[in-house]
Amino acid sequence: MNKPNEAIVPTHPWRFSPSVAIGTLCLIAYIAVFYGIAQASGIDYGEWFANANNAIHSALIPLVAGSLLLIAFLLLSRWNAVWRDPVRLPTNRLHATLIYLFVGTIVLRLVFIKWGEVPTELLLVVIAVGIGVGFAEEMALRGVFLRGMRTNSRSEGRAVLWTTIAFGLLHIPNIFLGTGLFGIVQLLLAGLTGFVLYLFRRRFAWIVPAMIAHGIWDISVFLSKDYLSQTMNTITLALTAVIQLLAIIALVRFVRSEGEAVNVTI
Repeated sequence: MNKPNEAIVPTHPWRFSPSVAIGTLCLIAYIAVFYGIAQASGIDYGEWFANANNAIHSALIPLVAGSLLLIAFLLLSRWNAVWRDPVRLPTNRLHATLIYLFVGTIVLRLVFIKWGEVPTELLLVVIAVGIGVGFAEEMALRGVFLRGMRTNSRSEGRAVLWTTIAFGLLHIPNIFLGTGLFGIVQLLLAGLTGFVLYLFRRRFAWIVPAMIAHGIWDISVFLSKDYLSQTMNTITLALTAVIQLLAIIALVRFVRSEGEAVNVTI
């Protein structure tokens, strides 16, 4: 039992201390595994979800392999504060607006997707891919990498900024898998979307809501290309543009306001 004035020193169960270097190496390893297998499939990025077979070989198998790598790292490292934060950090109205717009856009897509035209096999694979993306990319970025960034008294603003940049850079290989020049734009869009997903974690002090939001978002995106009307596609793209614009404003404000280190890893 602690004496009245004795400080309580947290005991850390990890096998090696969290750090930027280790978080970055884990992320690089995940990227190498995922994109290495995706590249080996020989399927152009634009054709990944043309049918169930393409989706399995170009997306699902790489995600399973990447997820197994991350699970192995989590079991080995035993880093704390990867799944949950010990405190719920504050969010403001702009943050809440971004979360609501993000969810609203997902719902709008899902409501108007022509479900009757989606082949059952493809639908099942797309759902599995969405689950895989939600777990793997969130754990790699807003789990392991963010935990590594939350070290050395680094401010939450800087930690999140680097995590946002890293999430954008994660999509660089897509340029070589067939996205072409659009892949460059995708880097910016992905990075800003990553910031919105961070807000899910921040609001709930738990990574699972971000995983769910990420997975369902990607499912709606994968299916909207071929199974959403042009009109609804235009509307949801417009909403996405609004989300991206607000995310830029929110990110700039966030980095400026979160300039002091906040201990969210005890």
